[in-house]
Amino acid sequence: SDLSSQKKEIQRIADYIGKQRPGLARSEKAELAKAIFDHSHLLRFPSRSEFAKEKDIDRVAFLLGVIQTESQFKRTAKSHKGALGYMQIMPDTAKWLARSKSIAYKDKKDLYSTEINIKMGVLYLNDLMKETGSPKDALLAYNAGLGGFRKWGGLSSYPKSIAVHYHAWKEFKESRMVFEDLAFLKAE
Repeated sequence: SDLSSQKKEIQRIADYIGKQRPGLARSEKAELAKAIFDHSHLLRFPSRSEFAKEKDIDRVAFLLGVIQTESQFKRTAKSHKGALGYMQIMPDTAKWLARSKSIAYKDKKDLYSTEINIKMGVLYLNDLMKETGSPKDALLAYNAGLGGFRKWGGLSSYPKSIAVHYHAWKEFKESRMVFEDLAFLKAE
């Protein structure tokens, strides 16, 4: 059924996060995995775009790659520039997103809310993809800021890092699915 395949996918995401951050509480992994699963469906890639040499971009892999690169799955991550949470969102960007996307947001502490942080990160990536026309350029702008991206192009190692995590998730998921199929066959 669709629900059981959704549950399996969310569990796989949680297992992947746990592999990357072994000390993370089960409840935090579960909450983050569900938010990633739910919000990845909102990612909108420009038509005919590709990422990590793939035309059919895996939304979960893309989002996992961004979060892993930005915060190493640390909810309370804070950068030296003041970006906060899983997706390292600047409080000013959050204020702007809250206004333009009608997201309930009081102050920067809200960026430590899993739901708010992931939702804002995804919607901001969508805006940047619309603005730049490609996932790679959107990532460069996400990292450097749109102004920085336009001025100096951004850090080329940033999308590469995300691509590495993107493929790591896909390999993890693939091996997990093979394992699940074998376990299922054994049970029959």
